[in-house]
Amino acid sequence: MTTEISTSIHSRLHKERYQLVGKVCEDCEEAIFPPRDLCPGCGGDNCVTHRFTGRGKLYSVTTVYEAPSGHQENVPYKLAIVELEGRTIGNCSAN
Repeated sequence: MTTEISTSIHSRLHKERYQLVGKVCEDCEEAIFPPRDLCPGCGGDNCVTHRFTGRGKLYSVTTVYEAPSGHQENVPYKLAIVELEGRTIGNCSAN
């Protein structure tokens, strides 16, 4: 099974992936990246768009060579745990 990404989806995700645009929950101040409609911290929907500056600390990075089933076409890719602007963001990826 091959997972394809359409041009329109790629265009919508471009800003988030390459300009570090996510969301911040105004109720619990959870940083959300990639952006979602509901806060994973408190479950609320009071989230506003936030562009991270890109300044922060890199805690861990790894290169994935064996992807989960259906995602082999994406390897190799990097996964990282970073802290941006004092907020820990996990599962940031880059090709």
